[in-house]
Amino acid sequence: MLVKDWMTENVVTLEENETLEKAFKLLEDFKTFRKVPITKEGKLAGIITLTDIKGLLPYKAKELIKDPKFEEFFDQLKKIPIKEVMTKDPIYTYPDETIEKASVIMLENKVSGLPVVDKAHRVVGIITETDIFRFYTLVSGVYFAPYLMGALIGCVDDIKSIRDVLNNKLGAKISSILMWDALFLLSHDTNLKDVMVRFQLSKPLADVEKSVIEAFNEYETIKVLFVRKDTIEDVPSRRWK
Repeated sequence: MLVKDWMTENVVTLEENETLEKAFKLLEDFKTFRKVPITKEGKLAGIITLTDIKGLLPYKAKELIKDPKFEEFFDQLKKIPIKEVMTKDPIYTYPDETIEKASVIMLENKVSGLPVVDKAHRVVGIITETDIFRFYTLVSGVYFAPYLMGALIGCVDDIKSIRDVLNNKLGAKISSILMWDALFLLSHDTNLKDVMVRFQLSKPLADVEKSVIEAFNEYETIKVLFVRKDTIEDVPSRRWK
């Protein structure tokens, strides 16, 4: 999956010479925005957040405001150009980069979002950690496949056996299968692979975990570690409206 498939397009930007008052109003009015890309002559030059602006109060602003009169403090603050406060030369990504690479960039740099620019360095969107979460939850299938099975397998061919058992023996419909080498698990044989399988059932089972484990007992190279059900119907929703 590519960044362009999951980013927010038509992002509002501000020019670097515009005022903090305008940036603050934009961030307050559109509470879903946590970062605003700042441009210079149409190209990405920086980024500003509500935290950046609030961080000026009350002490940091003294470095930028020379007028000692307290009654003029906020008027002066509102007039400060964005370029004086923004993060300059921010980290960014491109529309054709993968979601995985964007995730690594955000993780390694401890940022919650990235401006997305084209080859001319014009802002074409923004991708945030919320977009990344949305990608992984939708791809995993958790919204419609509540069961997750974790297992260790001896070879890639065991994936076919897992599909056969879940589909044919248990009447399950598999939503996603994720496999990776179990190298980081020191207690495991380095030849083993970790597998996560998300599925839904077409018929109820009295004890799903017990039924799944028993169904794989005859397979020496497949070890079921757990089976869990994610109930998302009762997940609290505090989406901004």
